[in-house]
Amino acid sequence: MITFRHTPEDYIINISEEIPYWGYIVNDFMLSALKIRNSSESTIELQSIRFRIEHEGKALRIIEFQKEIFKERMNELFRYTPIEEQYPGGLVAYFGVENFWNLDDYVKDLVLEPNQETGFCFEHFKFTDTKLADRLIITLIFDVNGSSSSESYVIPIKQYKNKNQYQFPLKGNWFISGNHHSLWGHRRSCSQEFGWDAIKHDKNLQPYPKGIKNEDVHYYKTEVHAIADGEVVDCYNRLPENPDKGTKLLDDPSKVPQLVSEHGIPTVGTGNFVYIRHAGEEYSFYAHFATNSLKVKKGDKVKQGQVIGLMGNSGNSNSIHLHFHMTSGPNPFIGRGFPCQFTNVYNDMGEKLKHFENDGQLIYAKDS
Repeated sequence: MITFRHTPEDYIINISEEIPYWGYIVNDFMLSALKIRNSSESTIELQSIRFRIEHEGKALRIIEFQKEIFKERMNELFRYTPIEEQYPGGLVAYFGVENFWNLDDYVKDLVLEPNQETGFCFEHFKFTDTKLADRLIITLIFDVNGSSSSESYVIPIKQYKNKNQYQFPLKGNWFISGNHHSLWGHRRSCSQEFGWDAIKHDKNLQPYPKGIKNEDVHYYKTEVHAIADGEVVDCYNRLPENPDKGTKLLDDPSKVPQLVSEHGIPTVGTGNFVYIRHAGEEYSFYAHFATNSLKVKKGDKVKQGQVIGLMGNSGNSNSIHLHFHMTSGPNPFIGRGFPCQFTNVYNDMGEKLKHFENDGQLIYAKDS
């Protein structure tokens, strides 16, 4: 009667953290989207939806949305539909799957006629327990033909282990922002779920002022390195840079059509980029390079630590920085994101990091 579908497909990644000395674990996972479709020939009225989070069949948490909250969550998708209207197919950048939603059949109401669908997106779960969550059971409670009914849907929750040993793409000290601890940044894009940006501040550890020219920022054109051996599957080198901090070429409506015509979508967003395939079908994506600074081309074989380009301020960028994320396939915007653990990254206490501990964290990447 009910057809469910979710992203990321197959399973959800729990980017868990252990709390030292206490024996507790922080479970942290995101359901990017859940589609609920009435596949029956009857009208149904949704009553509530229940999330049961389990470890080896035992409940760790049970959360239930009653009608009011359920209906409110249905509206979340419409934050993103203007992108689909302006750029058909653009929703794939958020949900990692082409044509996941059928907006013609989508309703923001608790009553679903046959073949209508609804759902919600970016449902984040984070809690502390002594056990790792390994399964999410979603139960939909609804009325049909005067009777109460329910259907359930199971999504596995997994830990992810990288298939290769990776080194951080930059050397020295960096601030890491927009990582998985920030729920309003990269994490609201399925392929970029575990993405991040690397920046530096001035000598007084203060952000550079708005309007400062690229050439006056001390880390402009810092070398960016391949995180492991691989092959360049795509790259772009010719997009002009934004001239200073806080000024985007994309903010000038008169320039956007020409930029799109000459450089295409999504390059005007990513800026100049390099995309590398590694063993085990893990792909690393590096973005916002300086114009004409790439040291590689499509088809090149690269070695771990090899310089692939120079940090810049191109595309959808407010300042000089490196954007990085790891994905599952040859298109950086289709598929799922993976966490990327680096072998040479430490926090400001000198402790080796498995994952970044907070948004805006200061880290140190040793020169291996």
